[in-house]
Amino acid sequence: MPHGGNPVLRLLLRYWWVLYFAACLSWGIHDWGEILASPTMPNVTTGNIIPYNNHGKIVYITPSQSRAMIWQPCIGPILILIVFLVRQRQRKRET
Repeated sequence: MPHGGNPVLRLLLRYWWVLYFAACLSWGIHDWGEILASPTMPNVTTGNIIPYNNHGKIVYITPSQSRAMIWQPCIGPILILIVFLVRQRQRKRET
């Protein structure tokens, strides 16, 4: 093997990356649709109380949507770091 390593683990990591990016894409499409359908006036009964600037148009989103928008960009770098550390540990075992 050119880079060494367990071929099964490498295959699983490749599948994991494909699934990760597919999940990010579907989550982004889902969030985009929800934001487009969000009301332009606060609605306490539905929980749409947090203002969000959507390209110059203020819409009101729910607290859970707001938390998702804050944490979603952080998940990717954390998972990339985990994969990098697992890969480094695997390389150390091989030497």
